[in-house]
Amino acid sequence: MIRIFNYLESRGLVDRATADAERAKSQFSSFTIDPASRGHEAELVANLSKPWTARLAYSSTDRGRENYFSETNPTVPAWIALWRAKDDQGLLPNGRTIEEEISALLEAIDGITENSAGHATGSRPRKANLTTRYAFASGRLKGAFVGSTFSWTAKPIQATPAGQPDLFSDWRQTNFFAGYKFRLRGGKERWRLQLNVNNVFNSDLADAGRWNTRGTALRRVYLLPPRDVRLTATVEF
Repeated sequence: MIRIFNYLESRGLVDRATADAERAKSQFSSFTIDPASRGHEAELVANLSKPWTARLAYSSTDRGRENYFSETNPTVPAWIALWRAKDDQGLLPNGRTIEEEISALLEAIDGITENSAGHATGSRPRKANLTTRYAFASGRLKGAFVGSTFSWTAKPIQATPAGQPDLFSDWRQTNFFAGYKFRLRGGKERWRLQLNVNNVFNSDLADAGRWNTRGTALRRVYLLPPRDVRLTATVEF
């Protein structure tokens, strides 16, 4: 775009003020794009017995982007109309005609649009988690409960570049929890002690997220929390 206006100005086909005003339009630092998310979710809740419950959830999501770089309209079509109206069929310093430069510009916009729109590269489209909990309703353990959660996430959307190892993998994590609800003798306050152990097996601590555009190195790596043990006490009064 700048090359074309430089050429038109040098040939006296547009004046300096017009060329400066149009060149300034290309000096932007951001543009707009809308995220889009569509998919399905399913959840199954079951009582395996009166004190034993289970919950299974699954989701499949198609994340993407829409309305990419809408600022090109009406600016780019207006530029193209002006360039074609002023075209004297000469060659720019790079040896191209104005029409060839227009084709290159549109191809570049279409290429970036294709890379940036559509699927959100690096996102993980499928997720599932299973939570089960058992509460003791009688006996010496009355008021206690134990349970666990298993979470799974599919590999991210991105092909491994040719010649590179496949560093993407499913993500899995197991969490454990146990607790006890009680009242102190003679008191009205309700107490709750709970132990949570997240990432019990200390797995998947580093996760490949996305290759760079050249396919030579990882552009995005996620460092995930290691095993975490937490004991909490809550009182209601």
